[in-house]
Amino acid sequence: MFKKNMLFIIGLLLLISSGIYGSVLDEKTLQDITPGDLIINKDESICQEYSFSIAGIDDKSKAFLQLFIKNYIPIQSNVSITVFLDDIEIKEVKNKDILEKNIIELTNIKSENNLKICIENNYLPRIVIDQKSIIGNYYVGEIKEDDFYQNAPTTAYTNTMIPIDLFVRNSGYDDLYIEVINATDKFIYNSNLENVSGETHFKGILKSQETLTLNYFVKTSLDTSFATPLAKLTYTDNFGVKHTRLIETKVINLIEQESNIQVYTDIFRKIEPNKEYKGNLIIRNNSEKIISDIYIFNNFKGTIILDTDYINEIEPKNVIEIPFLIKTYKEDTYPLNFNIYYKTNNIEKNVGSPLINIISENEENKESTAITILIILTIILFIWIVKI
Repeated sequence: MFKKNMLFIIGLLLLISSGIYGSVLDEKTLQDITPGDLIINKDESICQEYSFSIAGIDDKSKAFLQLFIKNYIPIQSNVSITVFLDDIEIKEVKNKDILEKNIIELTNIKSENNLKICIENNYLPRIVIDQKSIIGNYYVGEIKEDDFYQNAPTTAYTNTMIPIDLFVRNSGYDDLYIEVINATDKFIYNSNLENVSGETHFKGILKSQETLTLNYFVKTSLDTSFATPLAKLTYTDNFGVKHTRLIETKVINLIEQESNIQVYTDIFRKIEPNKEYKGNLIIRNNSEKIISDIYIFNNFKGTIILDTDYINEIEPKNVIEIPFLIKTYKEDTYPLNFNIYYKTNNIEKNVGSPLINIISENEENKESTAITILIILTIILFIWIVKI
């Protein structure tokens, strides 16, 4: 086991040596182009041009200028920095928006370029643009505003389980470490809600071009309407800049329950082949009468074992949970749903559970992932300390 872990760590270090920097396609400092800091004294306006070439340009890459200011102090007024690429203005940063480290995307980059940086200083004794400022071409992780959203019904029944799905997509081309906080205990309590089951929080790596889905159920005794929980997403991008996004809440209007029975399936949506996973089939009697002779049939192309496929009866307003195990044997998408047949007032009826798609795919070992995260964070911290 030790030998195996050592081989993994060695391989991981090799990966990181070309991995953390694997998102860097090409990079150079202003010093590589024109040596020396750019100094702008008070009441001066200076423009400096830098001609450079850049490699690795493709449809997935993005170019950025990381503009560093030496001996930085917050700027209140009368200072502006304007960046031009091939005589086209890319961005102007002014006053309080000027930071110690300014990340400016260089759109429409070509293999040969001319960068012009213009600074107007009518406030500070001097501004020093660090010659170690970086021009680079990268694969970066990215979560846009419309990459973070939720699905929820516009209407639901009082005292029933209401499904809410939360989605986060990394539409960029490098992995990101993210944290999602949603439906906190305090919010649930203050909103007179109950979290029945499912996942509402996440911390971990979101791979490039992948989507994280959090599925959970709430219920409430309210008889008017309520707003879905306010979800918060935080992540740090490839340049160490922290981003926070808040999801728009949705209003769910509550109406009286009409159907006799409600069925939901609580199971992981992503699993690994050749492993068993536990789930629960949740059946609620919404009526004021006993339902009886309940038979359960499943539709699943993998292996599924229910604790029972028959229930004698369910009392009014009661909830029954039936545990089950599922197992898949290859990477694929596995649809799953249940058909429930039952009697009420000696009349036979049936209802189906919502169809869900379970994705079976191999994932990295959790221990390996934890080691990866630890080493990556250590190296990022080391790089940050060295830059200071």
